[in-house]
Amino acid sequence: MGSSDVPVLASFLHLVLVEVAPVYAFYISFIDMLCQAFGFWYLWTVGFKRDAPSEIQNVGEYAACVFDDIWLAAFSLNWHWKGSCVEYEGWNVTGYINLSCVLVCCATVLWTGFFTAYRGGTDVCSGRFLVAKMQVERSWFYKLIGICMVAYIAVIFVGVFFFLEQDDREHIIGKMFENFLMYQLAPVIVVAYSAVSLAAPHDPKFEYESEEFRELRFRRSWYDLISERSIAFVVRLERAVLYGHAGFRSELEHLLMEPADVDHVLRICAFRSDEQLPLLMNAC
Repeated sequence: MGSSDVPVLASFLHLVLVEVAPVYAFYISFIDMLCQAFGFWYLWTVGFKRDAPSEIQNVGEYAACVFDDIWLAAFSLNWHWKGSCVEYEGWNVTGYINLSCVLVCCATVLWTGFFTAYRGGTDVCSGRFLVAKMQVERSWFYKLIGICMVAYIAVIFVGVFFFLEQDDREHIIGKMFENFLMYQLAPVIVVAYSAVSLAAPHDPKFEYESEEFRELRFRRSWYDLISERSIAFVVRLERAVLYGHAGFRSELEHLLMEPADVDHVLRICAFRSDEQLPLLMNAC
C-alpha cells in the first residue's frame, strides 16, 4: 500500500512528524541548553554556598543532583521550587521560559499543519500540497517564529547574567561562559541552525505557483515521507527539472507519478529567467 492510497493518513503523519522536525530539534536542544546554562550558573555561584544533602558523598553526585533539580524545575511553574540540591527563592524563571517556548513550538506545529492542509489539501503527493508548504515557509509567521527562536538563545544568556550578583559578574562571568560554550557548543549550534532554517527557507528557481503545477502528482513513497521534508523534495525536483531542461530526463521521470508527463512538467516548470538556468548548471 503506497502513500497515495491513504492520502489523509500519509499527510497527517508527514505534517506532524517530518515537516516540523526543525521545531522538535529546536525544542530538544533548547531545553537542554536552558537547563545546562542554569545548572552551570547554580554550580558556579549558588551551589558552593549551600550544604549538600548528607547522602551525597562527592562532587560528581552533587553536580548530577543539581542538574536533575534544574531539569525538574524547568517543568514547574512554582516560583519557590525546591529540590534535593536546588532551591529557588522566588525566582524560578526556567519553568516560565520553558512554557513560553513550548507554546511557540506548538503554535508553529499547529500553524504548519492547518495552513498546509487548508491551502494544499490532504494529498501529500500533489503539487498543490508542495505549493502550500512552500507558502507556509515563506510566510511572515514563519519568519517571526525564526526570530523568536533566535531571541530565546539571548534570553537564556541574559537571564543567567541577570541573576549573577555583582561580585560574581566581575570574577567568574568570563570563565563560566567560556566553560559553558566549551561543553555545550553543539546544542547552541543546533538551536541556532533550527531557527535560521525556519526564517530562511529555500526558494525554488522555477515557476511553481501556477494552477497547472498544483494539478501535478509526484511519486513519494512512505520512506520518502518519513525521511524527507517537502522542501527537501522540492530541492530534488528543482535539480531534476534542471537536468530535464538539459536533456537528462530520467531523474525527473522517477519523481513523477506519470513519467510520460515529463514534457508537460518541463513546460510548466520553466525557470524564472534566462540567466538562472546557466548559473544553476554551473553550480551542479
